[in-house]
Amino acid sequence: MPSYTSSIEIAAAPAVVFEYVADLTKHGEWSVDRLEVTALEGDRYHSLARSKGKDIQAELILIERTPPERLVFDAIDLTGRWRHTFTFETNATGTRVQREIAGELSGAQLALFWLVLLPIKKPNAARALHRLKERIESAP
Repeated sequence: MPSYTSSIEIAAAPAVVFEYVADLTKHGEWSVDRLEVTALEGDRYHSLARSKGKDIQAELILIERTPPERLVFDAIDLTGRWRHTFTFETNATGTRVQREIAGELSGAQLALFWLVLLPIKKPNAARALHRLKERIESAP
C-alpha cells in the first residue's frame, strides 16, 4: 500500500486542532486545491475537488474519531481508495499534527501514483498542513 506522510507543529491545543480537522466540511478552507465537502447521512460525505483543471468527485467515509488524538477517513475516487490518518500529539508549543495518506490501488492506479500523484500530492499535503496551521493560529 503506497503512502506518504506530512507533519507540522501548530500553536494551539490538540482539542482545538482536532475539532477543526474533524469537521470534514471545513477541509476546503485549508486545502491547496479547490475543495467542497458536503455532509451526507451518518459518517458519509461527498467531496468535489478541482485539481489541474479537472473535477474529481469522492465519497468520504469516517472510519475513526478519537478526540483529541486520532481521526481516520477514507476517500474513494477515480484514483483509488485513500486512507487519511491524522494524529494529534501535545508538544511544548501546542500540537504536532501528522497526516498519513495511504492508497489501496489497482495496478494502473499504482503506476499513476508513482509517476504522477506522488510528485504532486506529497508536496500538496505539506502545503495543506501549512495552510491549516495559518488558519488555526490566525483564528481569534
